[in-house]
Amino acid sequence: MRLRAMGRHLIVRMDTESIDKAAAQSMIQLPREVIEKEKGGCQVATVLSIGDAVFEDESPTERDLVTVGTKVLTTRYPGHVVGTNILATDAQVNEFRVIASSEIHAIVHEDGTDV
Repeated sequence: MRLRAMGRHLIVRMDTESIDKAAAQSMIQLPREVIEKEKGGCQVATVLSIGDAVFEDESPTERDLVTVGTKVLTTRYPGHVVGTNILATDAQVNEFRVIASSEIHAIVHEDGTDV
């Protein structure tokens, strides 16, 4: 299925493994409960499609920051799940979402602040 975002919406792929990868690269081992709790606060997603009216009330500089392929920071469960496979696992069902531009709180950017 091919989708295109409409209006003020974006289609994103949720990068659910990002916190697991960070923990795996760390010298400090975190208990599974801590990792799951940390996942509850925010989520990283990759933009796949952008609607025509996304960020239309923002400055051109800010509009240009989010393009297809940009990694963005959202809340844990943003927008609406996109999926048509009734046999999909939970991880597969949550992989693609349609979110509103207002659900993007930050972008992952080389000029950003280390957190």
